[in-house]
Amino acid sequence: MAQSDQELLRRGKAFERQRDGQSAILVLRPLLNKKNPSAQFIVGTIYLEGSRIYPGITRDIVRGWELIKSSAESGDPDAQYFLANEYAYGTGSENSGLPHDRSKGVYWFKKAATHGDVGAMILLADCYREGWGTNIEFVQAIKWYRKASSKGNSVAMAKLARMYLEGEGVPQNFIEAHAWLNLAATQSKSETVSFDQERDALAAKMNSNQIEKAQARAKVILAELRIN
Repeated sequence: MAQSDQELLRRGKAFERQRDGQSAILVLRPLLNKKNPSAQFIVGTIYLEGSRIYPGITRDIVRGWELIKSSAESGDPDAQYFLANEYAYGTGSENSGLPHDRSKGVYWFKKAATHGDVGAMILLADCYREGWGTNIEFVQAIKWYRKASSKGNSVAMAKLARMYLEGEGVPQNFIEAHAWLNLAATQSKSETVSFDQERDALAAKMNSNQIEKAQARAKVILAELRIN
């Protein structure tokens, strides 16, 4: 009985996680013939790394990027995010086969962000905030931090808080900054990332009336975000 595409993908991913590149490629070959974007991305990363991670696989940078780019162009957000990161922050052409090109990084971050990748949303916002590979556009930075925040991402909330704290593209507003930091502190699910101290340090510069307003504002923002 022929296996479904989803079953082949499941098996291919399982072999890849086990660092069995040869079996992953064998299982995913029928999907590669169909130009399946998910299969292309998995196999592309296997070829990029070669035997240093996947025993028995000869590293083939050209083939690896060929598959990853095809996957990204077909709309796979994982491939788009991977490609964006490599253009913007990667090791450069000597090791990766791709030159640094932050403008291309921004292009692919936007593609991945539009497809719902939260990490891409944050890095795209960072690019707009800092002018990396694009013009500084604080409105766009706020837009994408808010989109990531609506997914419950505490890092995006904290970055947005700092924009209000510093008055980047918006009037400086301690109440709004505290509200966002308060949300970041309560939404954080990481044991290694905490925003409590940052929030409390800001609170030390505020009076009780301002803190009360900030706490009320945080509740309003939380309702607006409709975190999913």
